[in-house]
Amino acid sequence: MLNRAWAGLAAFEKPFLTAFAEHEDVTLAFERIFQARVPGAQGRDHVTVPDAGHFLQEQQPDLLVDAILGLG
Repeated sequence: MLNRAWAGLAAFEKPFLTAFAEHEDVTLAFERIFQARVPGAQGRDHVTVPDAGHFLQEQQPDLLVDAILGLG
């Protein structure tokens, strides 16, 4: 199942933003992988959300919303 997901992401050319938390300890290893493997992520300014951990959408929702809105 993950192979199909990665195949879809590898073909995704629309804007793609990675926004990982400054204190992420679970998924941070995927940050560079997404940036390298998803065409829409390449050449973008990606976000490190300060003062947040794994649940950054709960800890810094306004910063995350601003990053998403700035993508367009």
